[in-house]
Amino acid sequence: MDTMYHDPSPEVAASMEASATLTLIGVCWLLLAAFFVYNFSRPLKIVDTENSTEPHVIDEGTETKWWIDNSDAV
Repeated sequence: MDTMYHDPSPEVAASMEASATLTLIGVCWLLLAAFFVYNFSRPLKIVDTENSTEPHVIDEGTETKWWIDNSDAV
């Protein structure tokens, strides 16, 4: 039964721990890079700032309402 269990030397144990740590760091960098590629590789949406920021008024008696026009929203 003793021959089935192998206790690695301290150098081998430290090497295995460092390898696991570097693998975890590499996976984190890979996930971060995938996030940036997925979210920032698309072309930016063009926003018409002239029409979207003009205030619109509906006068219903004494009440005046202001809002940003989003009539082109889906």
